[in-house]
Amino acid sequence: MDEYPDAKPETGSGNIGSVPADISLTTAAQQFLYQTGPWVRFMSVMIFISAGFMALLGAGLILLSTGSRIPLGPRPFPMLPAGNSVFGSVYILIAILHAMAGFFLFRYANSIRILRMGRSAQTLEDALSNQKSFWRYVGIVTIIHVAMVVILIVLVLFLFIRTGIMRVAMEHAARPGAVFETGPGIMPPRIGGGSGLGTGFGDTYVVGNGVTPPIALVQPLPAYTPEARKARAEGTVLIQAIVRKDGSADSFRIVKGLGYGLDESAITTIAQKWRFKPGTYRGMPVDVRANIEVAFKLY
Repeated sequence: MDEYPDAKPETGSGNIGSVPADISLTTAAQQFLYQTGPWVRFMSVMIFISAGFMALLGAGLILLSTGSRIPLGPRPFPMLPAGNSVFGSVYILIAILHAMAGFFLFRYANSIRILRMGRSAQTLEDALSNQKSFWRYVGIVTIIHVAMVVILIVLVLFLFIRTGIMRVAMEHAARPGAVFETGPGIMPPRIGGGSGLGTGFGDTYVVGNGVTPPIALVQPLPAYTPEARKARAEGTVLIQAIVRKDGSADSFRIVKGLGYGLDESAITTIAQKWRFKPGTYRGMPVDVRANIEVAFKLY
């Protein structure tokens, strides 16, 4: 038997099921709804203002990324890097999302005002429908936001794990005489000399993107200096160099030294006595920048 024998279906918009016919909006309930109107309108205006500031900030970042200059006083204000155009676009997108929420909220405030003037069932339904639209929009944006945060966390974890794996691989490769890559891509154009013990880097490559690493074939140990023996210095010297197409090495730079003349001894020995199988790119020998480790140990 029906719990509400006098219940009748709603006749307004958005009808779902049926409600008891004797339920009505009390005077106190109406007052509570009317009292929310000013606050709803206030919040909608504040959302519009914040969205406007975000849009201005985004437009400013995009303008700054164009590379132009804006005069501020006697000196021009230098522009920010071009990458800020991405942040500017994100700010504008967030401003649009905020403005949409403000629009739904403002429409809800208007429907409350109309309800107070007309006090009809239809205006009440319109007010509640606008309220539903606002919260549905907020819920959808929240779901999208949570999904983006989850994707960002997964991406950060992936990069963190990948970096850890690469670091472990580098540590395993770091043995006496080991040669390993120092970064992806192609080196910039020549900025100095490229022979002997100079510091110039020409059109050299690094391992990766189809570039194979050089391999040390002949690697005699460098001589200990008297100062190093007296100080009983031991350890590893890390040297950056260019391994040439002919198997020689030059353009040395000390990344990690030991002192006591051991750094110079290592460089001299590599330049004069070490020979490498050169790195290749697409099967052709090329000049490759690499790090070389030389271990010094007293026996």
